[in-house]
Amino acid sequence: MYLFFASMMVVSIPIVWFIVPETSGVSLESMSDLFELPPRKAHGIIMARAQTAQDDRAAASNPTGKESYNEGEDEKAIESRQEYV
Repeated sequence: MYLFFASMMVVSIPIVWFIVPETSGVSLESMSDLFELPPRKAHGIIMARAQTAQDDRAAASNPTGKESYNEGEDEKAIESRQEYV
C-alpha cells in the first residue's frame, strides 16, 4: 500500500506543477479569471491586473497627484510598532 500511494504522489507532482495555477495573493473575486488563463502564466497576469486596479483606485482617491502627509499619524504608527518589537 505504501508503494502505491508513494508512486501516486510522485506522479501527481508534475501534474500539480504544470496544471494547477498559483493562488497565493489572489483575491476571491479574481479566482474565476485565474482559472480561465493558462496555468503557468495565470498568477503573474492576475497580480499585474490587481496592481493596475490598485494604482487606478489610488489615483482616483488622490486626483491632485500630491501625496498627503500627516506627521502626527506617522509618529503614532511608528510608536505603536515599536511597542511590539
